[in-house]
Amino acid sequence: MAKYSDIKGFTVQTLSTDTVANQGAGGAWASGGSLNAVKQNLAGLGSQTAALAVGGFIPSPPGGTANVEQYNGSSWTEIADLNAAIASNAAAGTTTAGMTFGGAQPPSTRQKTAEVWDGSSWTEVGDFSGVVRQALVGGGTTTAAIAAAGYTTDYAAIVETWDGSSWTETTDVNTARAELAGFGTQSNFLIAGGDPTPKANTELWDGSSWTEVNDINTARGQLKGSGIYTSGIVFAGYNAPTLYANTESWDGSSWTEVNDMATARRKLGSANTSATAALAFGGGTPSSTTATEEFTADATLSTITVS
Repeated sequence: MAKYSDIKGFTVQTLSTDTVANQGAGGAWASGGSLNAVKQNLAGLGSQTAALAVGGFIPSPPGGTANVEQYNGSSWTEIADLNAAIASNAAAGTTTAGMTFGGAQPPSTRQKTAEVWDGSSWTEVGDFSGVVRQALVGGGTTTAAIAAAGYTTDYAAIVETWDGSSWTETTDVNTARAELAGFGTQSNFLIAGGDPTPKANTELWDGSSWTEVNDINTARGQLKGSGIYTSGIVFAGYNAPTLYANTESWDGSSWTEVNDMATARRKLGSANTSATAALAFGGGTPSSTTATEEFTADATLSTITVS
């Protein structure tokens, strides 16, 4: 019998184990270095090996914080503070060019401010063009960011984009919500879950409109996500009275339950740029925590080669 390589001119590598449907589905969580301060309702940006934990709610004395910590893949270091204390904020960018926007100065003063990070200091920049809001989600870069949904005096559907100097209102999400997960870029963004009456809805943004796609498997709010619009994960969350450690993987069309986090939690921070190397930190378990977890995809997934 003729060999496949003789017919086609190349061979296909064989593996000792089966592959999974997508990289997120083969991932698992492991402990990382702890934050220096307990906090929840915080924002995060960057990657698993280079992340910022920005602001948040601290229990003692209770209120928002201006504290910022940087992760290097193994430990957290306190760096320059924000200009104003904030919690329930969103963030975008990297550890050398990042930003945070929206949020609240507890107990109830919601914000529309934004600050940009240049790798050494924070600078206040343009406010939202629309209303103040907290518990929103964001992504993108310091020159092309997106801020979606959140809470004003009610649950909001509002979306704004940032061009490096100002915010512009654009098409609303289909379902108003807050405390949701999101990941992607200004032109291709995904949102999932959220409050009130914890949701399973997922919506995709193509730069001009939002489209309802397949729901997450477990409805919950106060969760986080990481990835791009065709490949991502969502994790943690809350649907009273249950705290979740659940992680779900998105392959561009549907969600699959994958390995749980070690610690169920809500209102956490995340570095949200990858489905295969995500970072989760802080949050409530239900008490505020410093715990950090790292999600890494199974190395088997990257060994398929054609020669």
